[in-house]
Amino acid sequence: MMPQEDILPLLTELQLEHVHGPLHEGQARCVVVRREHEGQGRALLYLWDTQEDAARAIDAVAHEALGMHIFAIPEPVQFSKQDRWLLLEHPDGVRLNTWLEEQGTKTIADLPLSQSLSLLDSLGVLLRKLHSIDAGGVVGDICAISQERGNQLPTGCFHTFNGWVASKLEQFTETLNHASNLDQDQRLSCLKYLGDLRHELSSFHPRHPAVFSHGFLKLENLWVSQSAGDIEVIAMTGFDQACFLPAEADLAKLFWIEGLATLDDTLIRAFYRGYGAAHTMDVQRRERFYRRLAAFDVLLSPRDHQVNLSSDTLIKLAGPSINPLG
Repeated sequence: MMPQEDILPLLTELQLEHVHGPLHEGQARCVVVRREHEGQGRALLYLWDTQEDAARAIDAVAHEALGMHIFAIPEPVQFSKQDRWLLLEHPDGVRLNTWLEEQGTKTIADLPLSQSLSLLDSLGVLLRKLHSIDAGGVVGDICAISQERGNQLPTGCFHTFNGWVASKLEQFTETLNHASNLDQDQRLSCLKYLGDLRHELSSFHPRHPAVFSHGFLKLENLWVSQSAGDIEVIAMTGFDQACFLPAEADLAKLFWIEGLATLDDTLIRAFYRGYGAAHTMDVQRRERFYRRLAAFDVLLSPRDHQVNLSSDTLIKLAGPSINPLG
């Protein structure tokens, strides 16, 4: 399969040989390329439609205060925010979704127990390292790191988590009446749940400060390597939705939108063991709030999230029940 036409001139300009693609990853077109003229082997070439998405992804992996401190984020080779492209080192592994398909399954739960435990434990370790980077008191878009903050934060950034949530709920409400994927009954359910969240927000305080968050963890953004029978997550990519939020916001999308919440308790505990936390009742109560926000973000966001969940399922996830998929 050849890359899309708009990426072909970029390949020529950068003297890169196309190897494989296009690959879906976030909002970007991505292809695997070879840099034989530099003797550096394979790399990942990303191209975005907007400078905003490009800047966010490039800041996430190239800014000295963020991704460059996490060894599991591949190093940037070259990039241009203005021209909306990034050349990234190729991780020494394969995408998790590709590896699962090679095993004849699409879910972690169908793997032998030893492999699924190793996989989830290593994922927890990796995410803990990502979430160890503090946001410096800002909540929202990471593009603010390259702008003067002062007393006036850039658009998309807030001084408090509650301010960010209130803005998101307002955005969801405005989008609701124009959402072509919803019928009238679904809209009424959404309005009720949005009202519930507004009420809950008045007494909700995040336990943890905002940290460097991936923004939309998916199986194709996680890279794995196998040795001696153990499979481990070794890298992550796809940072064009990166943000400064409490870590639970990242976990909510991974667990509820990607379906890890439907795994056996033994596997959930393996993840939290690697993450260095306990999945207590208090954590689960807070998780519900972040899950509902994540579901609305996918259901009503103008961005193309490309998930395999129906509108009805997302509305259930946006509701108050603890385990709507059970």
